[in-house]
Amino acid sequence: MDNYKLEYQKDQNNQLDRLTFSGELSFSHILYIKDESDGYTSINKPLHLIIKDVEMLDLSFIQFIIALKNLHPENKIELKINDEILDLIKVSGFYELLIS
Repeated sequence: MDNYKLEYQKDQNNQLDRLTFSGELSFSHILYIKDESDGYTSINKPLHLIIKDVEMLDLSFIQFIIALKNLHPENKIELKINDEILDLIKVSGFYELLIS
């Protein structure tokens, strides 16, 4: 799928491996995103989840990230997104669920 990008980086210093999501993170792509990330998220270890360069983000992706956070509460989530999308996440009440 060309509308989103998923990138996995194994950390060489025994820190958290990184899984980066970017592009259109929406309902129309969520099954592809989930299927593509399953190989990385099924490993029984926490990850550093990075969300950046977002063109579109909707509730389905936020629910997906919250599910990953619930799977491993040690998962670290980093938001590198524009202020407009960040404000929307904060106003909707999901910011604390993602970052806590």
